[in-house]
Amino acid sequence: MLAEAHRAMDTLRQKLGEEPSDGAVAEHLDISLIEYHTLLRDAQCRFSLSLHSPVDSEGDHTVVESIPNEDTMLAFEAIDTESLKDYIGTLIKELPEREQTILALYYFEDLTLREIAGLMDRTEARISQILAKVLKTLRGQLAMVSNRAA
Repeated sequence: MLAEAHRAMDTLRQKLGEEPSDGAVAEHLDISLIEYHTLLRDAQCRFSLSLHSPVDSEGDHTVVESIPNEDTMLAFEAIDTESLKDYIGTLIKELPEREQTILALYYFEDLTLREIAGLMDRTEARISQILAKVLKTLRGQLAMVSNRAA
């Protein structure tokens, strides 16, 4: 009967060019409005799902636990970001002092390679080489950690 109701709604929708009223659908099905509403209510009950129903065979997880929570996801992302920043900070502290200084001047003080070269009595090309080497080392260490985690 529910399938007939859906077909009736589709037919009336095409015929009227708009969403049919409940009364129009009931009339098309040749049933009372009360019978039509009972049909819809029964169908809704049949397809409803308890939020506390288990979603796995062991019954360990429920539907409500599987609904994504945007606030929780953002909190976990913030924790991951902070953890990553802390880890990078630890890696930087293990670098030689000269390399730490170059990183700090370039990324935190926003000095150009030329300005850093002048301060450290090196060529701009040498500062660029050192910076590239440090970044490659840090990326390699981060890649090793992410490969272990995967």
